[in-house]
Amino acid sequence: MAERELADQLDDMAASAVADRRIPDTDLVHVLRFIGQVVVLVEQAFDQVFASLIDLSYLKAEDLQEPRRTELLSGMDHVLEKSRYKDVEEICSRLHSLSDLYEQAVRPKLGGLADEPRWGAVMRLLDEHEGEIIDIVRHRVSSLRWRLKDAGERDLPAIREDAAAARDELQQALQKLWDLRNLILGFSGEEGLLELLATGR
Repeated sequence: MAERELADQLDDMAASAVADRRIPDTDLVHVLRFIGQVVVLVEQAFDQVFASLIDLSYLKAEDLQEPRRTELLSGMDHVLEKSRYKDVEEICSRLHSLSDLYEQAVRPKLGGLADEPRWGAVMRLLDEHEGEIIDIVRHRVSSLRWRLKDAGERDLPAIREDAAAARDELQQALQKLWDLRNLILGFSGEEGLLELLATGR
């Protein structure tokens, strides 16, 4: 699943940077802040998709009656429209601007670590304005919308099952991103990596 792969890539980036003793602590601060910025933007991209998957995972027979069906379809259209033209495009634009930050301020601090394959997917994400995030959002929502449009009661169990599976996978990916953000910033109640770097790794 692309969302989970992306979360894994970001997690690996942080772990490899922290473990690399060739990177001075002062430089590592910039690297971790950069990863934290990417995490926040990726989380924002999937918020509304996650809400739609929750709705569909609890779909009931009465939800197929009007006006509720049209309301659900309109909500999914709104997610698709925003994902392509507004919110997620803006997020991709901000990710793209982060690629400039990466090249100018982060990559030089990584040395040879920047050439490792594990950084590749995230760098592609940053470099492609109409990139992976928009494709992931569009695929998830449009496939479920298409099925809901003509669904009858006999289709409900399959739609609920598929939506719940997608919801759970997305939740796992988002949880990994939240955990990584908390680890960097210290939101979990313990000192974050940025605080710990103040006194040395």
